[in-house]
Amino acid sequence: MRRYIHILFLTLILFSCSQKKIENLNGSWRLDYDEQTKSPFFPFELFFEGDTLIMIDGHNFKNQIRYQIKGDSIEMSFSNGSIKKMDFSIYSDSMIFLGAGKFYKIPNDFLNIVKPYDLIEYKTNEILIDNAYSSVIHLVKNGGQVQVILNDVTTDLESIPDFLVTSHGSPPPLILYLGKGLEFKELVEAYMWIKVAWINRVTLVTGNDAFDKFYIVKDYISIDDSLMDVFLKKENIPPFPPSPIEITEIKRNIIKIDNQADFEKLLTINDSTEYLIQVDNQFDLFGYLELIGKIKGKKNIKKVITAW
Repeated sequence: MRRYIHILFLTLILFSCSQKKIENLNGSWRLDYDEQTKSPFFPFELFFEGDTLIMIDGHNFKNQIRYQIKGDSIEMSFSNGSIKKMDFSIYSDSMIFLGAGKFYKIPNDFLNIVKPYDLIEYKTNEILIDNAYSSVIHLVKNGGQVQVILNDVTTDLESIPDFLVTSHGSPPPLILYLGKGLEFKELVEAYMWIKVAWINRVTLVTGNDAFDKFYIVKDYISIDDSLMDVFLKKENIPPFPPSPIEITEIKRNIIKIDNQADFEKLLTINDSTEYLIQVDNQFDLFGYLELIGKIKGKKNIKKVITAW
C-alpha cells in the first residue's frame, strides 16, 4: 500500500512539473538565426497561448493553429485540416526546440502584429520555391474590407505601387498570397494597382499543407485598356503611354468566358489558330484559377480581363 502511494505521489509531482513547463510556453519565441532548417518556410517566430500556437515565416505568413504536446513531440492541427507532428522539447524557461530549430523566448512587445489569416485553399500541382530576391504581398479580407500586408504593415491597396517600385533595375519577382473570402473582382483591383508599378507577372499563393508546403498558380496580368483607363481616371493616376504598335497584327478568334459553363468553348480550340480569351471581371475566382491551368503552356492563346 505504501509503495502504491509513493508511486502515485511521484506521478503527481511529474505531472505537476510537466504542466508547469507547458504553462511557461505562453509568450513569444524567436528562432536562433544561426540555426539551419530544412524548409525555407520554417517559422522564425512562435507565439503560444493556451492550446493555440501562432507561427510566422519569412514571408510574414501567419498560421494560427491548435497544438498538443505528447511526450517529446508536438501535434499541430491547422484550420484547413492539415496535421503535422514534429519533435519538440522544452529545454528551459527560455529555450525550446521545434524540429531542427532552436527558439529563444523574447518579450511579447517584439511580436509581429499582423493578424493571422487562411488562404483560399486552391491546391495545384505546383509548389512555391523560396526566392530571397522577391517581393511578397498578402491580399486579405478583414471585416469585408480588402487590404494588403506589406512586410509587417496592413494597409490599403493604393500602397502597392510605392511598395513595388524600385529605384533602379528590373523589379524582383512578385509573390501574391490570396486570403480566404476574396472575390475575383478584388484580385482584379489588386492587379490594376500592380500594373501601375509596371509589373505583369505574378505568382499566386493559393493554398498550403501545414507550414512548409504552399501551392501556387503563375499568372500574367493582362487587363483590357478600357477597363484600365476607367481605373486610372477614378484613382487620378496619369494614363499609361500608348503601347507600341505591332508590325504584324495577329488576328485572333475571340472566346468570351463569363462563367465556368463557358469552359465548353475551350473544347473547340486547336493548335493552328490564334485565340484571345476575354474573361469578365465579375468571374469566379476559383474558375479563373482553373482557366489558367486549362490554357497553361498554349502559346497560341492569350487572355485578357475585361468587362461587358
